[in-house]
Amino acid sequence: MRGRRVYELDRLHAKYGPIVRIGPDEVSISDWRHLRTIYHAKSGVIKDARFCDPIRMFGQHNIFQMIDPAEHAARRKLSSSPYSLQSIAQLDPIIQKQSLEVICQAGFAKEFTGPTATDDARHLLDLIDGSAAAFMYSASIPFASIRGVGSRLPGPIGASYRAFADWQQVSRDMVDHFLQHSSEETKYLLNPLSQSTDRFLNRKLAHNELVEEAMTYMFAGSGTTSTTLTYILYEIAKPNHRHI
Repeated sequence: MRGRRVYELDRLHAKYGPIVRIGPDEVSISDWRHLRTIYHAKSGVIKDARFCDPIRMFGQHNIFQMIDPAEHAARRKLSSSPYSLQSIAQLDPIIQKQSLEVICQAGFAKEFTGPTATDDARHLLDLIDGSAAAFMYSASIPFASIRGVGSRLPGPIGASYRAFADWQQVSRDMVDHFLQHSSEETKYLLNPLSQSTDRFLNRKLAHNELVEEAMTYMFAGSGTTSTTLTYILYEIAKPNHRHI
């Protein structure tokens, strides 16, 4: 409730060691050597649906939310080809020329241009950031995500759901533009998802499923990049890196 969970976990690990039971069915592990045991796709450790289910964009299954190993493996295989070294090399010129927003251009050919380009890109990032809390609220108070209830609530809860709704609409527009103009170009990350067959479903992804995955690309590709750059700038700013 006080937003101090990570600090409390750090204190508990300092006191009790790398494995701490913090609830009836929850264990916190701070030893990196257990990463593969927990997170490897074939480890047999199944993710908890109560934690994963709220991470939905359009109410569809997505690669971050799936807990069925067969379903996840099929979606991972479907989306993996653009991440090969050879494929990423094709995106390098696109990445190099972007100054603010990269994932939408690399993912599905959305380039922010014109006099309002910076403001438009920043608006999208603000919507993504503003939506993050909606996932937590959906897990804590599930009724808020039903029939637009969350958007009508006051304060930060309502604000997060309204940002999420706006982000959904922007994402749908981006995907529609991609399907009309760029879906045949193999270099974009969304191409195999729009063109190939999901072997678990035995069909191509439906439109809402495609928008679902596009939003997860945006969510994952914005936060990770900005966090990494933040830490890089923090390290460079230290006195012992003054020469850099």
